Amino acid sequence: MIRTGIGIALIAVAIIAGLYMGVWVCMVGGVISVVDGASQSPVDAVLIAWGIAKFLCASLVGWLTFIVGALIGAAVIATAEPPKT
Repeated sequence: MIRTGIGIALIAVAIIAGLYMGVWVCMVGGVISVVDGASQSPVDAVLIAWGIAKFLCASLVGWLTFIVGALIGAAVIATAEPPKT
């Protein structure tokens, strides 16, 4: 019973972590990196390229974060003992 609850909590955390990594860290962070790189006095091409790479990989990073967390949560649920009747 407790392992099932922990597994469900891990899956919920995986959803939140996947959204955070995909949307905030990669997508928004990528746009901020591009803007920062373009606004510097000598334009920083490496920062712009890094921002574009983060933006393009945002979906992949978000999904991989979710999948790893969800697999761990599913493994915890699968190892739980069935309830006694």
